[in-house]
Amino acid sequence: MTAKHSEPRARFGAHKFFPPPAYAGSLRRDAILERVFSPLPEPVILLQAPAGHGKSTLLQQIKSQCEADGMRTAWLSFDEADNDARRCFGLLHAMLQQLEDAAGIASPATRDLRSLRADVLLSRLSALVQGGQPLALFFDEFQVLSERSINALFRDVVARTPDGVRIIIGSRTVPKIGLSRLVVNNQALVLRGDELRFSAAEVQALFGGDGLQALTEAEADVVFRQTEGWPAALQLYKLALRNSSLRASLLADKPAQPRQLADYLADNVLGMESEARQDFLLKTSLLGRLSAELCDAVTGRDDSAQTLRELEQAGLFIRALDAEQRWFKYHTLFSEFLTDQLRAQDAGAIPRIHAEAARWFAEHHLHEPTLHHALAMRDYDLAARTLDEWAEELIPAAHLVTVERWVDRIPLETIAKHPGLIVKAAWTFTFLRRHAKLAPIGEMLLELEQRDAADDSGAAIGPHVVLSMVRMLGDELPASVASAERVDVRADCASAFGLFELGAGANLLGYAAQTRGDFEAAREYLMLARAHGERANAAFSWGYSIGTMGINLLLRGQLRESVEHLQHGMADPRIGLDDSVAAAALLAALVHTLYEANDTDTAKALFTQFSDVSDAALHDYLSVAYVARARIHDLEGEHAQASELLDNAEAIGYASHWQRLIRQVGWERVRRALVRGELDRAHSIASQPHSTCGGRHAGGLAAVFGRLQRRGDWPHAHGHF
Repeated sequence: MTAKHSEPRARFGAHKFFPPPAYAGSLRRDAILERVFSPLPEPVILLQAPAGHGKSTLLQQIKSQCEADGMRTAWLSFDEADNDARRCFGLLHAMLQQLEDAAGIASPATRDLRSLRADVLLSRLSALVQGGQPLALFFDEFQVLSERSINALFRDVVARTPDGVRIIIGSRTVPKIGLSRLVVNNQALVLRGDELRFSAAEVQALFGGDGLQALTEAEADVVFRQTEGWPAALQLYKLALRNSSLRASLLADKPAQPRQLADYLADNVLGMESEARQDFLLKTSLLGRLSAELCDAVTGRDDSAQTLRELEQAGLFIRALDAEQRWFKYHTLFSEFLTDQLRAQDAGAIPRIHAEAARWFAEHHLHEPTLHHALAMRDYDLAARTLDEWAEELIPAAHLVTVERWVDRIPLETIAKHPGLIVKAAWTFTFLRRHAKLAPIGEMLLELEQRDAADDSGAAIGPHVVLSMVRMLGDELPASVASAERVDVRADCASAFGLFELGAGANLLGYAAQTRGDFEAAREYLMLARAHGERANAAFSWGYSIGTMGINLLLRGQLRESVEHLQHGMADPRIGLDDSVAAAALLAALVHTLYEANDTDTAKALFTQFSDVSDAALHDYLSVAYVARARIHDLEGEHAQASELLDNAEAIGYASHWQRLIRQVGWERVRRALVRGELDRAHSIASQPHSTCGGRHAGGLAAVFGRLQRRGDWPHAHGHF
């Protein structure tokens, strides 16, 4: 694998792309495999069952069979952190990049303008199977994905899976990706918990190896009835039966629920281990991932590497997460049981273990587990410092949901002590439109601004750029510009986050110059912003800069150049898996520019794509796209649909407290009335103090209307709106 292609995997963690290893003592599930590999196999397979039903092991067996049949395969395990759309799309990109690298296929650099996200993934999958070698993608722990745009992406992909591609999913719940319709159409096979349980015959076969004395038919029947074929409980029975003295008591025929049975058997399994081994298991149970060095740190031992290998070889509910066996993970049920035992035996050890783990992860710059353990022991100051550092990477990369997830868990009084984190929280809540969360952070920003008031050097970014954005979104453009002008946006910066902020500041100053008709100044600022964004690889800055420059060209009468500029931006590979401000700005600008170029068919198709990412659109770009689509409705005689679309935009404006969007919709209503010759209605809309045009600006609209009416050029008023 090339360095270029291995980098995404390194960023997310190679363990996420590593399937569980095949163990010699595991039983091949032939009956299930026959259903999966039927003569007419379904392209989508779902294994859905609670924890402990052997989903991951079965996924691995399916994967091994796929490879034996000559298929390419790739594996991806999800966790809670992947419920950030941007991060999840990056994982999928890395997964496909791995396959493309192995197949000698270059990742696509260009694509059709009408495609976005799902289309890009599907085209890449089609390219991978063009040579005739089929492909199987495996997704484990899918139940953690609840974010709407992620499920929408998978819904599109599974509905249009290319021939030669199979998608196999393991999940504790049924994913909301439209599987019901696929099952009806024989395009998906769903195997639930009852179908994943071992049969009586499989139980008999399972206990016939590994040096165990084979169970009699009667004993196997008791085990089957006790466990109900539950794979986790069966594994615990296998471990417990290494002690022959426990055999009679373990096989006593008494009813038990699966989890109760697991606890009982795990207790006996744990009791069979030495005190040193028990101590190791209990103290490491709090770790989501285990490495030898980490385990040495939290246990005070120096033999963790050997212990981890022995535990895996013994099948004690632990599996390697990479081929080099550097990282391991306990089965969820087993780690929960061990943690319960630790809490009962030595609750005071828990904060000490979390503290040592947090220290170790912090020293190795592994931010996410550092935050987990710091918050578990309520070391909020360490959590704030860690998130402040990590957010410098996350925000330029548009991983805002991840930042929000951790900020929400840190008390406001702690955040107030960390100016850098205040700024990063403000960026996050501003772009995610979390108005309630932004309010207290905004107060902290104002305090920082007052604190920096004596510093007029312009050297420090401080709170000024993010305050300029907050004020712009709050419809306070003069104050917004004043904040941005306190920063030297032409300065250089070594950090990606600093470049991102400089780019955002230059974007805002370019926008302000554009609103006052100074198009040349706007162009210079936007080119500067784009340069900053490119250097920072910032998903926000570069896309917004390109979109705003496209509008700049349009307003200067350079329609062809505007279309070419925006199309070039849309062809950038970074936009393919993006649903942030970058995609929204580019799509909105292109929708409007294509409308002006009379390419209404492409504009309509792109507006459909814009709807998928409109949650990330700033109000000006949302207005640009909605107004263009409404005008296309009007051109096609669909006046009711145009009015409904404007109503939707206005509702978004009210919900987001975007007065400027509300006014922009009001301007469009005035224009529509003027074009229709409904002068009284146009005047009424423009004059009403509480109209959609915005109370304090109604007089300005009325004055503009009056000037147009006196000049007699209202039929051509669209150029002024």
